Amino acid sequence: MKHSAGVLVVLLLLVAVSTGNVSADQRRIGSGYVDLEPVESFAPAPLDLGVGRFVALRGTIDGLNFEPGTCNPDTDQGPFPGKCLIFTNSVPVPPGQFKRAFPGQRSFTLFEGTVDGKAGKFFLDILYPEPDEEQVTYFTIRDAEEGLEGLEGDGSLNLLTGRYELSYRFGH
Repeated sequence: MKHSAGVLVVLLLLVAVSTGNVSADQRRIGSGYVDLEPVESFAPAPLDLGVGRFVALRGTIDGLNFEPGTCNPDTDQGPFPGKCLIFTNSVPVPPGQFKRAFPGQRSFTLFEGTVDGKAGKFFLDILYPEPDEEQVTYFTIRDAEEGLEGLEGDGSLNLLTGRYELSYRFGH
């Protein structure tokens, strides 16, 4: 009887692994894009953290990312009315452009939405490219809360195509 109990335990473990119950911490690959369509995307936005803009993300990460800074929306005659898409360091900020709140190539933004359908929020630690280099931004997910607590991940965003890729896991 001891032998059959041991076989039963091994079989239960194999079933749990094959259904994903034991492997919740495995790395996953995700992707998506920056969405220009919603009214609030790339438009001026106040938040408790200050002023900035929202950037709508779709795909594995789905929701609004708040980036602190000065957003001067494009005029009605521009190609993206009401939006501030282009980074600048100019003061005053020209129409259609965005000046990050903090100088340098690093920024912290606040995301609220879902990852794989789980709702919550986290900070993105973003490393922007040097102006003369490739147009790829790298990011790391930090301090996830609510239904996303324990989420870890990093990825990249191609600024020319608006597409992102990430590697992530739900830990602990």
